[in-house]
Amino acid sequence: QLRREGEEPQRVAVDALNARLERMVADAARGADVAGPLAALEVASARAERDAIVSVARRHERDRDASLAASLLERLAAREEVLAELAARCRREVLDAPNLAVPDVSRLGEVPREAAALAAYLNRLELVARAMDRVEDAYTTPLRTRASLRFRLTTAMTTAARNGRDTSPTVIAAQQEVSAAIEATPCHVALAVDLLDLYERLVQELPHRS
Repeated sequence: QLRREGEEPQRVAVDALNARLERMVADAARGADVAGPLAALEVASARAERDAIVSVARRHERDRDASLAASLLERLAAREEVLAELAARCRREVLDAPNLAVPDVSRLGEVPREAAALAAYLNRLELVARAMDRVEDAYTTPLRTRASLRFRLTTAMTTAARNGRDTSPTVIAAQQEVSAAIEATPCHVALAVDLLDLYERLVQELPHRS
């Protein structure tokens, strides 16, 4: 069983132990004293068993890490496609969009099998995942900001109507300007934010209104 479950060094060791045992049996059949060699063989057998157990445990750990790496690689590849679409959309819809490159997962290569290489590979996968987090945040932020501006504008227009400011030519002009800025493609988000800030001040009830 040890030979079957162990790796090549352990198999070689087990074969050597079997050969020693066969010689010992032959010596004993000829009447030789095998007490000393038998004790040494028992020690060597115990060592081989321990080494085989450690080897099997390491192989299982390596197989587990390889499976994890393959799963992470697959998910990162799928995420790469989503991020590429997100980046393209942001560049279409937002003026002066971020210019971060989406990590190319294919450059990682195939999942290695050797333990040290596998550990390094898992570390690179983690670094790529973090880079993707930064890319996602960079391209999502201006799109979310633009969406929030639409909500803020709707709220401000409701406030203008409630305060009787929606008929003011100044307020009407400001509302049209901020609406145009928000809906422009590509959208100058910073300009739209400034215009909306101004509009929100204009729609407030006048302090000396009778």
